[in-house]
Amino acid sequence: MENRIIYKKEDVAFQKQLNQKVQFYFEKNNISPFGNRFLYSKAALFGISYLTISTLIFFSENLFQLYTYYALLGPLTIFTALNIGHEAAHGTFSKNNKINRFFTYTFDLLGANGQVWKYKHVDSHHPLTNIHQVDHELETPPLLRVFPQDQIRKMHKYQHIYMPFIYSLYTLVWFCYRDYKDFFNPRIQNGIKFKTRDRIRFFAGKLFFFSRMVGLPYLLLPFSLMQIILAFLLFNICASIIATFALISTHMGEHNAFPTPDDRGRMENSWIRHQIVTTSNFSTENNFITALYGGFNHHLTHHLFPRISHIHYPAITKIIKEHSEKFKIELIPEMSLGRSMYSHFSLLRQRGAQGLTLEHMEL
Repeated sequence: MENRIIYKKEDVAFQKQLNQKVQFYFEKNNISPFGNRFLYSKAALFGISYLTISTLIFFSENLFQLYTYYALLGPLTIFTALNIGHEAAHGTFSKNNKINRFFTYTFDLLGANGQVWKYKHVDSHHPLTNIHQVDHELETPPLLRVFPQDQIRKMHKYQHIYMPFIYSLYTLVWFCYRDYKDFFNPRIQNGIKFKTRDRIRFFAGKLFFFSRMVGLPYLLLPFSLMQIILAFLLFNICASIIATFALISTHMGEHNAFPTPDDRGRMENSWIRHQIVTTSNFSTENNFITALYGGFNHHLTHHLFPRISHIHYPAITKIIKEHSEKFKIELIPEMSLGRSMYSHFSLLRQRGAQGLTLEHMEL
């Protein structure tokens, strides 16, 4: 189905002029659209912090220290992935593609697989945003009903209550299950078969991650296996909270659309308008959140210009807003991170309410 998605050829003037304005911004300021010293300094800070906490784990003398280090490592994992791995996967960390390919291994160091993530995020999610069963990054389990096309189940009427607990295990499921499932799923690879070296990279990365997070601490530290496993669980809970904040605040709110192609794969909008109705920003005026999340909060900007480093997003976001007003194109209302989360759970409540209707019908 991925190969049959066809967007309308409209909004050409809007997109062309927007691209020209963004290009003029770089030419006027004589700057590169790739990363700069600020990005590299920030990446070094996250990278060094991650390696430092990872090392301190092996100097833990008591459970308080052990759990503190694992808890700190959770958010650092996501912030490092977004500021280094995410940039590298899009080819924006550096203008040198060899450097970008090297830093995609950041995902493997952090517990995920860089190749699988790139296929799902860059090759599937970006061009096919919020399209049911085609946007592989937003594929949902049976417990969750976000897409209006998803099967309605009675349990969904409680999903706004139980999903926060499920979300807290997001990275654990990702590292231990989804990566394996997706690695052997031809649909995720979009027709590209993994080679032997890719398989070596996948399993070597997993072995390295689980060895240093569970195996070696158990062998080298004075703690029981259960205490190490609980520390690893705490790490994943802390990482999952940060990761799901970013994911559900950008595509899964009350105002986000979930367009459906017709039987010929034709969409109702152009590509750029599709991105506008499916993607939202949050807290773009908050420089601290922008720095931590690697510009992920400027998410519409990221979708419209995925080949530009996030360090330029604050300026480009303003250009997009002004240009949209000129063409009288409405963007999804921007919210704070907290309000975006509330909007997501309101959506879950709405989707789940259809389960109540189903229950009444069956009665």
